[in-house]
This record gives sequence, C-alpha cells and structure tokens, in this order.
Amino acid sequence: MRILDTTITIGAPPEAIWAVLTDFARYEEWNPFIRRGEGEAVNGSTLTLDIEPPGELRRTHRPVVLAAEPGRRLVWLGRIPVLLAGRHEFVLEPDGAGTRLRQREEMRGLLVPFLRRVLDHTEDGFVAMNHALKRRVEG
Repeated sequence: MRILDTTITIGAPPEAIWAVLTDFARYEEWNPFIRRGEGEAVNGSTLTLDIEPPGELRRTHRPVVLAAEPGRRLVWLGRIPVLLAGRHEFVLEPDGAGTRLRQREEMRGLLVPFLRRVLDHTEDGFVAMNHALKRRVEG
C-alpha cells in the first residue's frame, strides 16, 4: 500500500472550491494533472478522467464516485481488479484563512511496489493541481 497526501489552503469558501472541483468538463481549462474530465459528482456515477502526471503518459481512468458531499468531500475509486486500486479523496475544511483542501489517494494492489516512479510523479501532479485550483478559485 502507498498513500499520497497533499494539502493547500485556498482563500475561498468550500462551496466556491467545490463548484470548480466538480466541473469536470472545464478541467482542460486549468488542470495540469487531470487534463480532461467527464461525468457528475454523484454517488455511484462513473467519471472519465484523462490523467497525466508530470513526466508520464496521459491515461484514461474511469473511477466510480463513492461519496459526493457538496462543499465537504468527494471520493472516487479506480481499479484494475487484484492488480491496482486507488481510492482518491478530496476533503474541504473551513479554516481561518479560507478552506483547507486535502487531496489524498490510497493505492493498493500487486502493482504498487513496481510503480514507485509513477506514484512519485502522481504526487507531484496532485501538488500542481492543488496550486492550479487555488489560482482558478482565487483568480
């Protein structure tokens, strides 16, 4: 198992961040990590996400939304049975400076030990996405 965990504070209320975070169709305008998105932030729905970690090839993923709590939390699960499963979570928590965004992914499966470089680049992609989201919401 490997956990990727990043945070950033955004000077805006959770609802403003949620609106940008869940507008998947506009990801290509601002998101350097998830280059394209389709779908809705609704429990049980399937998203289509083109993910491109820095230095890696773009790949299409089709995770299922496990939780969509507007202004609070978005969770999805992408998986290749037995080989790899990634539980991705965004948590929005109000704080004195705006909202703390936590972007976290728990990776499990037989392939995890062989994906160290890709997962390092993926974590870099989370950081880039967090900063781009901050610019988009605050800009």
